[in-house]
Amino acid sequence: VLPFHPWHAIAIACLVLMMVVVSLKRRIQRTDKYKLLHPRHVREVAEAIDMVSNVTTKSTDISECNPIPANIPIGCTSLGIQISVSKIKSTAGYIYHYALSYKKGVMSEEKAKTLSRLILQLRHPCNSSEVIKGNRGVLHLLVHP
Repeated sequence: VLPFHPWHAIAIACLVLMMVVVSLKRRIQRTDKYKLLHPRHVREVAEAIDMVSNVTTKSTDISECNPIPANIPIGCTSLGIQISVSKIKSTAGYIYHYALSYKKGVMSEEKAKTLSRLILQLRHPCNSSEVIKGNRGVLHLLVHP
């Protein structure tokens, strides 16, 4: 048993106060980044990518001759994030193309960058990538081999 000192009570009070402040800040702000990186949403993103990847691998790959597939599978999360995946054959290997959009409007660049980093961590941790702004609020993540 350690002897009690008054500074122990002050340290405990400071820790409890910081936990309350952080908790209130998260509840009040409800930042998009916090929502996007919440464990439940990360699982939904991974499941959506798996679902559309499985459908995509059953169909033919995109080549230079036929750049637009007839039927594009789209996965969606509870936050309204829509994801589609395709592979583009190149001389260096496959370039993975992820199209990211937002059901409720235009996706901000901050959301797109957060989702792009998440997708890279989930599927392509060692590859280089680029984000390209498309039409009608669609952002494209290209992952190079």
